[in-house]
Amino acid sequence: MIQLLSWNCQGLGRALTVQRLGELVRSQAPSVIFLCETKQQSHRLNILRKKLGYHMGEVVNPTDSAAGGLALWWRPDVEVQVIFKCPNLLDSTITVKSEGILFRASWFYGPPYMQDKPQFWASMNNLATNDRHPWVCIGDFNEFLNNDEKEGGIP
Repeated sequence: MIQLLSWNCQGLGRALTVQRLGELVRSQAPSVIFLCETKQQSHRLNILRKKLGYHMGEVVNPTDSAAGGLALWWRPDVEVQVIFKCPNLLDSTITVKSEGILFRASWFYGPPYMQDKPQFWASMNNLATNDRHPWVCIGDFNEFLNNDEKEGGIP
């Protein structure tokens, strides 16, 4: 069995956030880490990835400095193949080497703006029809059942 960690870090620019990520890595020892809303470029994230002991990774740079950014990092006990990536989504297959288990994992941070949501959901729908492997979706859809659930952020 492997450990997966997903965290909406709301930016990795602060020392305390990076410190907390290090604590999570040490206490949970995840084989795969997904970070959304990194608000950082790939060069900075790759330095941090190596410092935390993750040998491989994939990054989606934020579209602007105020929001976005995805990072997927993994250790040698798993094989990860990124199939597709865009500003809100990383789609992958993961093989757990010790058990020979293959599954599909889609890692996402749903768009906060209403005008971007239809394209995101169309992409998710396309992913759902592409494969027959076990599939897990991990992240933040940025969706609400009603307005009472929303606090702060973009209206």
